[in-house]
Amino acid sequence: MAISDRSLRRFDRLGLVLILGIALSLFLYRLGHESLWIDELYSIWDAQGLPQTFDPERPLYYLLLRVWLIGGKSEVWLRSFSVLAGLLTVFLSYHLAKDAMGIAVGRVAAMGLTLSPLFINSTQMVRMYALSTGLCLAGSWVMLKLLQQPNPPPWRSGLWLWMVLRVLMLLTTPTTSTILVADLILVLWRFGHSPRSLLRWAIAFGVIGLAVLPSFWATWEGRANPETITAVETISPSLILGKLRKFTVFPFPMPSPVIAWLYKGFTLSLWGLITVAVLGRQGQSRVYLAVWALLPPLCSGLLSPGLFTTDRYVLFTLPYTLILVAAGLVELGRRQRWLGVSAALIYLLAVGSGLQRYYRVQDRQDWRGMMMTIQAQQQPGDIVLIGAEHNLEKAIAALTYYHQDSLPFYGLSQRDCSEIELPQNTINVQRIWLICDQQPTLTPEPKYSFKQKFVNWGFYKEKSYFWLLRIEPEELGRDWDESP
Repeated sequence: MAISDRSLRRFDRLGLVLILGIALSLFLYRLGHESLWIDELYSIWDAQGLPQTFDPERPLYYLLLRVWLIGGKSEVWLRSFSVLAGLLTVFLSYHLAKDAMGIAVGRVAAMGLTLSPLFINSTQMVRMYALSTGLCLAGSWVMLKLLQQPNPPPWRSGLWLWMVLRVLMLLTTPTTSTILVADLILVLWRFGHSPRSLLRWAIAFGVIGLAVLPSFWATWEGRANPETITAVETISPSLILGKLRKFTVFPFPMPSPVIAWLYKGFTLSLWGLITVAVLGRQGQSRVYLAVWALLPPLCSGLLSPGLFTTDRYVLFTLPYTLILVAAGLVELGRRQRWLGVSAALIYLLAVGSGLQRYYRVQDRQDWRGMMMTIQAQQQPGDIVLIGAEHNLEKAIAALTYYHQDSLPFYGLSQRDCSEIELPQNTINVQRIWLICDQQPTLTPEPKYSFKQKFVNWGFYKEKSYFWLLRIEPEELGRDWDESP
């Protein structure tokens, strides 16, 4: 008996609901387990301080977060905003892949995004990356429908909606701007024969540029500041190829050379699946997805190597990449079922290892642990000195989320904690709490009355710690009762 279209649609919806249910479970699991790291604290501080702290670079997320703050200020509640954005992104990933390459690819792609530890990490942060990824996908979904039309699209066909979604995306995260390069190439390839259509698209691109001009001007000024320029590694072919391992498994340090080689083999197999997808039978849509997946991160690397090497800055291309991987798996399964099943099992094993690592190991800066430790032992006359590679003025303001008492915080001029000087106008100092993102090198080394390590950077580094130390004034051989 033939299955009716209505039954197929119902089965299709049930499959999507199941995937979204798994996604919700993974996104919520241990949502408040780790401390807010410094960028999350910045987000809260910027949103709470509006309009004084208005950020012209990324205004949309902070405005939405300011509204979300009405519902509460707990870590779980604040991160749940990104959880909702993540669910929306999984939903859009399914529909984009389905419309481009079929239901089977849609399901596999949505499940791949659901299981990606890197994407789960973005949904468990008080940051804008999950939202901008969802907005980016929404714009591409609209554009896919425009590209699939036999005739050039008029304004009423959805061109205006694509334009609005791209503006919202850029006002959330300006680093997503390289997706417009991919859009432009696809427009020229698909509608290059029609001057009238090209004129409409040119107007749309121009409107987007004008709408986000203040945001991009602020971004350009910020990046042009020499103080914001940091050294980054050179983009090499191995770094480009290895990006797939970070997208699918996780960007954690390899525990041994053997494991590293196994993951290199896994990464090469993923590139093989993408090759199968691009050379497969899905028509022009496979080219659209390949352009969206591969071109923007390469353009980001050409603009600034730091944009490419920092995974969260190119996170918006992750769903397109996983759609290609899913298409390769489905195509491989159609040609040789046992090969497709074997590849899927290897993929699940590798990603499962990444999920175990993500949920088991603490990766985020443990500001909560440090602040709770200080608060539990705080006495009148205590001060906190911070030496770390951050915007110290903003970091100190952001730390009021965890410590709202009258304990004074100050930044060290020597951020490597090699020298301690009391700030001006400090009186009656009894004890000093010292926070450093590396082990202090004071000479002579004082006898600390308290010393403890807390997690600093765990994603890309091993054994990276904050040091929390307490110094009694007499240990430095100076009179701290009066200001210098």
